[in-house]
Order: sequence, then C-alpha cells, then structure tokens
Amino acid sequence: MASGLPCIVTDYGGIGEYVTDQTGFKIAPESAEYLIHEMKTKIELLVENPNLWQQMSSHSIERAKEFLWEKKARGILNIYQELVLQKS
Repeated sequence: MASGLPCIVTDYGGIGEYVTDQTGFKIAPESAEYLIHEMKTKIELLVENPNLWQQMSSHSIERAKEFLWEKKARGILNIYQELVLQKS
C-alpha cells in the first residue's frame, strides 16, 4: 500500500481490515481454488484497466499514511487526554 500498489488480499484476519474497496480487493477464503481464481481475475482486471490501477494506487498511498507510527501515537495521546479530562 505504501508503495502505491493496489492490494489483493485474503479477507481473513488483520490484513483484510486495512484494505478498502478504493485500495484493492479482498477475497473470501472459501477454498484454495477459489483464491487462486479470484487472484488471477483481480490481477487481470488491474492489468486491463490502467485507470483503475492508478486510482487504487493513489488511494493506497493515502490509506497507508493513516497507519504511520506518528499518527498512531497522536491517536493514543488523544485518548489519554480525553480520559484525563473525563476524570477531572
């Protein structure tokens, strides 16, 4: 994502939470055959549609910025500040 690549992931566990419809594709883990078929289909779709590739690429870069450590640290700090204010 941070490299500007559309993501194609198995929608299982944490990684599926990061990918959105604007940044890539999530594939349900129904079976190995299904995953392989869908992976192939999504790769072909991106290769055949450079505009889609570009759109997802731009969104991927922006989405990846949401997970920078600095941003996470600010979020945690905000939570602590809210808790302290509630106690006051």
